[in-house]
Amino acid sequence: GYTLLAGNVIPYLQKGAGAGIPSDFQLYYEAAFRFSEHQESLYLEISRDSLWGYLYPPPSILLFLPFSDVSLGTAYLLFMTCSYGALVASLCIWFQYCEEKGVRTTYSEKAVLILVGTAAGSTYHNAMLGQVNPIVLLTCISYIFLLHRGRPAWAGLVLAVGIWIKLYPIMLCILGLKSRTGIVSILWTFFFGLAAVMLF
Repeated sequence: GYTLLAGNVIPYLQKGAGAGIPSDFQLYYEAAFRFSEHQESLYLEISRDSLWGYLYPPPSILLFLPFSDVSLGTAYLLFMTCSYGALVASLCIWFQYCEEKGVRTTYSEKAVLILVGTAAGSTYHNAMLGQVNPIVLLTCISYIFLLHRGRPAWAGLVLAVGIWIKLYPIMLCILGLKSRTGIVSILWTFFFGLAAVMLF
């Protein structure tokens, strides 16, 4: 994973920012730029008849808006860094969750797991294409951890964020139905999700 990353990023830097940006991230970037200029232009006409273009729920564009203030090449490198950072954060939260559940790991074991996780092919694939999956993973792991800590409002907030980025975290509501705290978190998820709808 690290070899592939270096083999792609270094030539990209040598070519100059903006050259050879993967189409996935470029679609997100252009959608954010369109939205900042005119909110009703978020989705392209072609997207109605095909699966091409920006297809995520409307509130998800808030994730990409900060990157539209810089050049495409700079935004791509920043988002790639965020992708790796989100994965490392997810692993650290999961380590803490496991320890609170009685599963202990040493610092060396955590370091190895982080190295393996960041070097995995799927991690490289998501980072190079500029996809949102590592960030969505962070919201899912955070939801499980906050639910375990008995903080349903915060759990509901991060789950709502995950759902509005890429819908499939809604499956975690099944987990929430197993406890009273989880049910409360689902109500908070609905509240925050509805608030996002009202903003758009």
